Amino acid sequence: LDPLGAAYTDSDTASVDVIAPQIGIDITPDTETVTEHGTAVFTVTVVNNGDATLTGVVVSNSTVAGCAQTIPSLAPGESFSYPCQLADVTVDFPTPVDVAATDPLGGTVTASDTADVNVLVPGISITKTPATQDVAFGGVATFGIEVTNTGETVLIDVTVSDLRTPTCDRVIASMAPGEVASWTCDQT
Repeated sequence: LDPLGAAYTDSDTASVDVIAPQIGIDITPDTETVTEHGTAVFTVTVVNNGDATLTGVVVSNSTVAGCAQTIPSLAPGESFSYPCQLADVTVDFPTPVDVAATDPLGGTVTASDTADVNVLVPGISITKTPATQDVAFGGVATFGIEVTNTGETVLIDVTVSDLRTPTCDRVIASMAPGEVASWTCDQT
């Protein structure tokens, strides 16, 4: 109201777009098992699961350099996948990936995921007993052979060969971790 009591009104309209930017990231497989000195292979997928275009999408990874990536932009619902790998793996490790992007209002959206790598170390031991023995001329020497899978992975086609005692030769089709195979053999 003005000083004379007259009322004045005015109106205007404005539209406001409310945005809900979001981003997601996934590194697969979640857990990967490789043998020692093997190659760990991953797939990284980044998805814009919000309703606004995201720009400057940066994926970082501190353990596998090839998993870091820059994506110029992602439209709502759009995803981007790519492979990455690390060769000559010798120890177990986690590989976290983080993603950050900028929404149309200058805000930052982030997400992260982690995959684990388990390294299986193969190992084998063989024992031939006795270390020495006395045998009469023309007699028979008897030996014991014991082969043990001392590693963390199944061994396939384990071949035992003894140039001096070929009767001790064997091929073991498969040995589970911790498995022991033993036999005796004679040499005349």
